[in-house]
Amino acid sequence: MSHWHLAPNGASERAVHRARVAALAVAMVAAIVIVVSGLTAAPATGAVGGSSSKSRVVHVEQGNLRGVQANGVQSFRGIPFAAPPVGELRFAAPSEPAKWRGVRDATTASPACLQGGMGDVSSGQVTSEDCLYLDVYGPGRAAPGHRLPVIVWIHGGGFGGGSGGEFDGSELARLTQSVVVSVNYRLGALGFLAVEQMGEAVGNFGILDQAAALTWVSRNISAFGGDPGSVTLDGQSAGAMSICSLLVSPLTEGLFDRAILQSGPCTFPASSAASTAVVRGGAAAASLGCTSPADRMDCLRGLDVGALMRVNGRFTPVHGVPAVPTSPLEAIAAGDWHKVPLLLGSTRYEGKQGIYFSVGPDAGSMTVEQYEAKVRQFHGPRADAILAQYPASDFEKPAYALAAIDTDSGFGCRSYEFAELAATQVPVYEYEFDDPTSPTNQGMSIAGLDMASAHSADLAYLFAYSDVERPLTATENELATRMKLYWGEFAETGTLGSPWAPVTSLDHPVLRLQSGGDEVFRTFADDHNCGFWATQR
Repeated sequence: MSHWHLAPNGASERAVHRARVAALAVAMVAAIVIVVSGLTAAPATGAVGGSSSKSRVVHVEQGNLRGVQANGVQSFRGIPFAAPPVGELRFAAPSEPAKWRGVRDATTASPACLQGGMGDVSSGQVTSEDCLYLDVYGPGRAAPGHRLPVIVWIHGGGFGGGSGGEFDGSELARLTQSVVVSVNYRLGALGFLAVEQMGEAVGNFGILDQAAALTWVSRNISAFGGDPGSVTLDGQSAGAMSICSLLVSPLTEGLFDRAILQSGPCTFPASSAASTAVVRGGAAAASLGCTSPADRMDCLRGLDVGALMRVNGRFTPVHGVPAVPTSPLEAIAAGDWHKVPLLLGSTRYEGKQGIYFSVGPDAGSMTVEQYEAKVRQFHGPRADAILAQYPASDFEKPAYALAAIDTDSGFGCRSYEFAELAATQVPVYEYEFDDPTSPTNQGMSIAGLDMASAHSADLAYLFAYSDVERPLTATENELATRMKLYWGEFAETGTLGSPWAPVTSLDHPVLRLQSGGDEVFRTFADDHNCGFWATQR
């Protein structure tokens, strides 16, 4: 699915890309000069000059859509990519969206999917069972035939929270001259409940939604100036772990060409075997009164949706079914996957957010005794070895020790291990986000603790993310600009130039993304005690 070849004149693709980037930079400077001087070039049909706002109509398979063009960006929001999954379509694979007559308004966000307990949407966003919509952002002058790179964003939220509408991709699209698509998918029990009577779709409705969105993109993204043959999947946390399922699903063959995994490596045990999932799902269904296998699906489809979303249990993707035949890690280790170039990484202190959930907002006052008790609670027979490796005396506060354990044992070392595994088969680049001033996500502050570079801290540097507590500073915005350009370069070519270097069997460089300048380092495994954690699994 990736395209590795020489340009017609014999130059490498990277050289051609550098020339395109240089030309783009000149064009951007010229555009800035025009805006600052108050001059307005004659716009192309449907284009926007200055900060004025105009409508733009595009045609997709289902009908015409009216979006908005402003500030060099066009946006189309609330586009249905599947039929509403309600009534008889609850707990069913997504169906084709209906066609419409006339021009459909695509200027406002759709409802988020109902939240399933692990997270929530920000800014009072409306939620609904009818939620299978996506948003498209593109450069202001993008038009059919432009064949721009496409970035499809899959949000995180523990498979139970969040929404595509929280992530405004306008600046990412403008700066990288890419088309950015942000997707909703069913969450919680509606997205991942597994009972045997569901048939082949068992437990993977959220994954099937993502595959349906990719199919819609393949068929329709050219209307927005995007290239259906140059699609990069990008996801964070549960979104990245979802991509692990998509990397091995037969449903997505040929639908994407590159993948970016932010804090969600495929070495993380995110999916469950179908045999295990249906036992848990059957118990959850029985707790809701749906005890008879013969009419279980009718019962589940007739339940009040509020009761269904409050059912106890954490629901995640399933493998061992047609949509995801094998666990993602096993399939990738065996070489049985869509082998595409990868960009992946983690944040320096992932576990800071984790202790908010495991300890609470008073974690900053944790004592040494409480820290040791938590380690014994979480790690059982391994606790003595872990406490010896992470003594509270090595940290400013016991809470930081607990966060370090969560960081290193979880996303940190697992990202490093996955980079090494995948690099034996495809080009791989790894990063670590480490900005010591990064803002905290709303509601995640812990009194007395520095929460910088925690899990999800990188999101505000790539999107206008509505769940962050404050805007970025000028220095932070410089890092944000570099990150967007890195993501855009990878989305266009599947490679990254200096200061990046690929992971190989002989060398494992990691690029530290930080305010003031990024740098390659090779001490990641030592910094995060990855050798120790390899002995603890």
